[in-house]
Amino acid sequence: MREELENQKAQSEFEKAAERLGIRVIHAHSAPAKGRIERSFRTDQDRLVKELRLRNISTLEEANRFLEEYWKNHNQRFSVAAMEPEDFHRPLAAGTDLNAILSVRTEHPVRKDGTIVHRGQWYQLMGRRTGGKAEVQEQCNGKMRIVSGERIVPYKKLAKRLELTAVPLAQARPRLRQVKRPAADSHPWKEATYKLRIASGGKLALAG
Repeated sequence: MREELENQKAQSEFEKAAERLGIRVIHAHSAPAKGRIERSFRTDQDRLVKELRLRNISTLEEANRFLEEYWKNHNQRFSVAAMEPEDFHRPLAAGTDLNAILSVRTEHPVRKDGTIVHRGQWYQLMGRRTGGKAEVQEQCNGKMRIVSGERIVPYKKLAKRLELTAVPLAQARPRLRQVKRPAADSHPWKEATYKLRIASGGKLALAG
């Protein structure tokens, strides 16, 4: 929604993470490129499932160990030499927080009581905040953190939303007593009457 309001193309979470790492995503828009991808997926969905079944692999840990062997043999058989053999990989810059970069980020408004709601769960923000919004980062390692501006904000999970106690208006904002002071004789509203009173020697009677 925010991208549409700012007239920007909406990005997937993968594209956002690649942009933070300075990686340009090249999409497979041509039919030959899409065909290669679909053939690779079809091979994996057919061959890989049968290989797992033949080896009686039924747990995620066993499957991950088998993939190291499977991909090595698969790439030797189906890989194609690149047109440019140079290695364009860049070393990871020092201080790069991959857990923060490779995370699903969701922005939420912060309510007046310092709470946000994320996926139906209420959270109380405990630290200083910047602005009226906070960003929830769900990391690949299963952890979650909340960021306001560039600051990581401590938080706690709430069983339910805090109930705000209504404060009477008179208590919240004391009413100041108004003291009425008469206008001075030199006030423009009284100037004509003041001059008549001076001319009559201080005696001025109202006509009945």
